[in-house]
Amino acid sequence: LKKIKSEKFSKFYYAFYLNLFSDIGYSKSWSQLTPTGLNNRLLYSAGLGLDFVTYYDKVLRVECTLNHKGEAGVYIHFMAGI
Repeated sequence: LKKIKSEKFSKFYYAFYLNLFSDIGYSKSWSQLTPTGLNNRLLYSAGLGLDFVTYYDKVLRVECTLNHKGEAGVYIHFMAGI
């Protein structure tokens, strides 16, 4: 930022973080009224993500996941610090 004559704002600070994650759980249902194919079975997924962090803990996150059914997804999140 060339217009602002302060050392605090003269450089753009950022960081990248690579994430590897997994989730696992069991879905227990006593009701058979809504057969979704997800009842009474083990559910799991795994994925890879990349976080871009900048001023005031603002984070742009991109994640790619794969679940137990073989379905893949790409998700984009934006979070700002409190």
